Amino acid sequence: MFAPFYLTLCALFLIAVSRAQDAEQLVPNSTSQCYPSIDLGWSAHVGSSVYATPRIVDLAHDGHKEVLIPTFSQFLEALDGPTGEDIPGFPFMHPRMKTYASPLPVDLNGDGQVDWLVALYTGELVVFGQDGKVQGYLQVPPLAMKRNWVKDNLPPQQAATVRPGTPLKTGTVLEDILKARRMDDLTLTSAEVLDQRHRSSIAQRHHAPTAAAVKRVEYDTHAKDAALRATDDEQESWDDNDVLDIDEDEMQLPWEKAEVEVGPNSHLSPEARASLDLLFHPELYQTAKRATGAEEATFQGRNLRQATNITFGEDEIKVDAHILSTPVVTDVDQNGDLDVILHVSYFFSEDVIAEQPERFAGGVDPHDFVATAVVCLNLVTGETRWARLLHTSTKNSTNAAYALSTPLVINADEDRSMEVFVSTSLGFVFGFTADGNILDGWPVLLGPLSASPTAEDITGDGTLDICIGDTEGKVRCYNASGSVTLEKDVIGGVADRLTFGDVDGDGAVDIVFGTTSGLIYALRGTDGAVLPSFPIVTGGSIVAPVLLLNLNGMLYSNNLDIVVPSHNGCVYLVRGSSGCIQTIDIDEKSSSMVLADDVLGNGQMDLVVTTIKGGVYVFQTSTPYTAMNAWPSKTKGVNGFSASGNYIGIVISPNFRTFRDIHGDTFNVEFTIYDSRPVSPKRSYTVEITVGTRIRLYRGRFHKPGTHIVKVRAPLERMYSSLNVALTLPNGQSFTDSISLSFNMHFMAAIKYTLIVPFLAVSAALMLVHKRHEVVEKEAVQYLF
Repeated sequence: MFAPFYLTLCALFLIAVSRAQDAEQLVPNSTSQCYPSIDLGWSAHVGSSVYATPRIVDLAHDGHKEVLIPTFSQFLEALDGPTGEDIPGFPFMHPRMKTYASPLPVDLNGDGQVDWLVALYTGELVVFGQDGKVQGYLQVPPLAMKRNWVKDNLPPQQAATVRPGTPLKTGTVLEDILKARRMDDLTLTSAEVLDQRHRSSIAQRHHAPTAAAVKRVEYDTHAKDAALRATDDEQESWDDNDVLDIDEDEMQLPWEKAEVEVGPNSHLSPEARASLDLLFHPELYQTAKRATGAEEATFQGRNLRQATNITFGEDEIKVDAHILSTPVVTDVDQNGDLDVILHVSYFFSEDVIAEQPERFAGGVDPHDFVATAVVCLNLVTGETRWARLLHTSTKNSTNAAYALSTPLVINADEDRSMEVFVSTSLGFVFGFTADGNILDGWPVLLGPLSASPTAEDITGDGTLDICIGDTEGKVRCYNASGSVTLEKDVIGGVADRLTFGDVDGDGAVDIVFGTTSGLIYALRGTDGAVLPSFPIVTGGSIVAPVLLLNLNGMLYSNNLDIVVPSHNGCVYLVRGSSGCIQTIDIDEKSSSMVLADDVLGNGQMDLVVTTIKGGVYVFQTSTPYTAMNAWPSKTKGVNGFSASGNYIGIVISPNFRTFRDIHGDTFNVEFTIYDSRPVSPKRSYTVEITVGTRIRLYRGRFHKPGTHIVKVRAPLERMYSSLNVALTLPNGQSFTDSISLSFNMHFMAAIKYTLIVPFLAVSAALMLVHKRHEVVEKEAVQYLF
């Protein structure tokens, strides 16, 4: 009697199991081995936390990749791609080295050598060479803010102005020139200079971010406190001086001779160092750079800005500049100069408040002075092109104004000039022309913003959309005039920028991002609908941008894969077409974007992950490397936020990518333009070929994609450098590819053969001639009898 019951129970159990298996196959968040051949290549730890996304570069231009990592404090690291070891000359270490920005390639002097610009938290732009040495620096101009602006309830434009200063017209430069020429009879003695500085400090106070000016401030602060207090109510003048590199040993003040050292060997006594010197060369074990007191306050190198005089009224206070995001380096007004667009926060840091209380005399509350501005600087001359104040606020208010976004430089309306878009923490997205004027229809207002604006044609109508997500979960896209083209509300806030690509392979652009609630969204660009299998649920907050690329082991694919780190210590890899998930447990939180490139040099695509604890992990995949599929930096080029693998891009042909030496004064460059968009008769592609970032070899326009060969002239100088091919669309979107080459570096080998070959030929000819005219003696005849 129990047999039918047991049979029925078994049947129900089998049905439940089968349905559970079917349901498990349909659950998008089920974890499985979607990518079976992802292995750890190497791992390393740098000297500090990593919040800014690093950059995959070729420092020596020898065809081998390095990972350039700006850390949260003190270090700029460079790790060898194949091994993960430190590159000679790195890490660079300085007490003031603190950054939230990624490195940017620049060429200050136009010699074809690529330098690297890093924007610091302290408001300085520092340029590093490929050897890790500082090539130059530039201080962002300060803000002049009314002392009583809160009490008087002044609007931003009346409360503060960015004060770049005026050229300094004094005899200081002439004095420096005379000293450099050793014309001692025509220059002041050290006692006269100190006496002149003493008299000058009675009339005005000085501040300068350069080394020489820091020395003067130290002297005035220690020796003339009474004089400074006596001038608190007078007009303030701040000198931003740059001095020539001359020998001033005789003029050093006593406290300037003290040396300070930080780093792993800072605890060694002089006796211990002497012992090590007997056994090893100092360069083999010295890991720290010694700096004098003045060097601690500034960076050694050329000040890119000329000497200026910044004057503040008695009702104004000087507010320090801070950079909390990556700037943009480009020729924004298309005049041939190198511009840098910065989103700057102005406030007093806690260190300044504690160490410089004299700046807040008279009951001034340092927390009352917070502002944001967009500043455009000429990176070559250091001059301020334009500056626009956005917000003023107090630090203790519920809506404090901070500049957390990277500027977007794009030509959304496709006119002859670029536009600049920035977002602020108060929820505004501003739009400016190339010369700093506000655009019609902008700003627009959302919730609080920490994400940067991005641009892509998400609707397929041929015009760009400016897209962004706020911390309240609102995702919005706008056209060039500021009208809404897409709006979608999601769960959780959007902490960083959006990424674009065809995730499901339907030929349309999708919007992909993570939220602070731990969800990964993929929205259809045409209507904002959530794609099937999305959102993906992760175990922690997502504050980094999403990486989109092809990881299916093929060169090209219509579908894209998603890679993003979460704050639960895992890196998530998601198949865009199916929603299949695989996790890599690194047990460290990450706030920076995962990068993709051939780091190990084996021809395969590698993933680079950096963490808050300073961890660096390189994972190798089975997907062949292609330049269209790579993401060597957070932003590809100037404004690239889209996956190029199945969309738009430019690639240098594979047969030309091998590192080699270019001989002669001309050579051919072969490249391919890809474009999967619908064919349009108005299509246009502007291609520019440069050595480094500034030496232009070619500029031309094409009207259809495909493979093209152009003949260009080689640089006039022998050098190792990078050859960059950039594709620019009429809307300002740029796509780049780069390889490393050398130009006429091995011509000495040819000279060697031109000397040896004629010598060998003449020697051989002489031997033949000698052989032909040789006199052969007749053999003697011998007789038997």
